Amino acid sequence: MTKSRWHNHGLVALLLPALLQSCDSPKEVEYGLPVKLGLDVTEVRNALGQPTEGWKKGEMGTLEWYYPHGIIAEFEHDKLASISLVKDTVYLGFIPYAGTILNGIKLTDSKATILSKLGSPSKIETADLPEGADPDKPVKFALDSKYYWKFKDYEAKAIFLNQARAMETGMVWTKDTLTEFTVQKFGRMEAGYVGHDH
Repeated sequence: MTKSRWHNHGLVALLLPALLQSCDSPKEVEYGLPVKLGLDVTEVRNALGQPTEGWKKGEMGTLEWYYPHGIIAEFEHDKLASISLVKDTVYLGFIPYAGTILNGIKLTDSKATILSKLGSPSKIETADLPEGADPDKPVKFALDSKYYWKFKDYEAKAIFLNQARAMETGMVWTKDTLTEFTVQKFGRMEAGYVGHDH
């Protein structure tokens, strides 16, 4: 083998592990939320103000609702572990988050736009409609799908409707509407968003 051919093979041997690692490693995205995971309670309140309400969630967790920002923050050991954004609630004064989330996506974006900006999800959980159900006919308790992505420092979940939902306000959300988006530290994906119970 000539020196130049050996040099090329040596280069490939050096670069191959790095190339393979970059294919498998979670991608980085542009972060648009006003607070980041890992901040302590004081830092979050400095950025968002005092929470509209909050309560203990188990021995180590706290859930705080910031109505003017449309942010639901969950803390573990006083560190921000999860940020949930919901498209709508029945709670007076709660304003849905209007800013960008990741890679410029917003709660008002279409499913196609979100998928094009975030790429292929790492996992999808879907609730299949009953046989003969019309996905465009609004129902009160619409079934949905959960899409998950893993990024470098956190994971994300988007919930899309599998069928149209009839809202209490008289509005109708069409099939594929994004209803909730959560960004959280690794390992908490199954916990999901916890709503009011009072």
